[in-house]
Amino acid sequence: ADDLALDAEILQHAFQHAGILFQPLAVGRRGFRLVAMILQQVTFEELWQTLHALEPAAADQAALSPNTQVLGDLEDNLQRTEAAMGDSAALAQLDLEFHNLIAEASGNLALQLSRQPISTLFYPAFEHVLRRENAGRRLLEAHHHIVDAIRAADQALARDWMTKHIVDFKRGVELGEVDLTQPVRNLGRGRQEGTGND
Repeated sequence: ADDLALDAEILQHAFQHAGILFQPLAVGRRGFRLVAMILQQVTFEELWQTLHALEPAAADQAALSPNTQVLGDLEDNLQRTEAAMGDSAALAQLDLEFHNLIAEASGNLALQLSRQPISTLFYPAFEHVLRRENAGRRLLEAHHHIVDAIRAADQALARDWMTKHIVDFKRGVELGEVDLTQPVRNLGRGRQEGTGND
């Protein structure tokens, strides 16, 4: 029951971010329970494969017609990321914000909606990877290249740098000795259990 409630919160956050009223009953109780069960079983590998498809596409579309306002928000994000070096939790939040802004810059509402639950589920892995030495600097460098490419309306370069960024993230997960075949929720639970034992 607690797991289903948490999954409901994840779904509600994703839908509200996209400006859509969250109505679990719209798909029926059985349909909602099925979605909740799937969320509990999704693996790191499955999430990464999806991000590998969605994030470069978002960067490509963002560069098609650069949004001046969102570019300003991205620049602000880069500055705050620079200031947060060494704070893995803050960097993880800023990374999620960065990718949300890229999706917003794409102007594709369906893409924004489809990636929201995925990025939320991936948060524990983001923080885990960003604890590694130089991970924050590598992230910031990639983000700068992506923003520069979008500002220059260079779709190919924006897609290329986003692809490199997502591949680099997977390498970081693997170096952190995280089993890509395990459900992504297990990382968060393991950390909570470890904290409880301290």
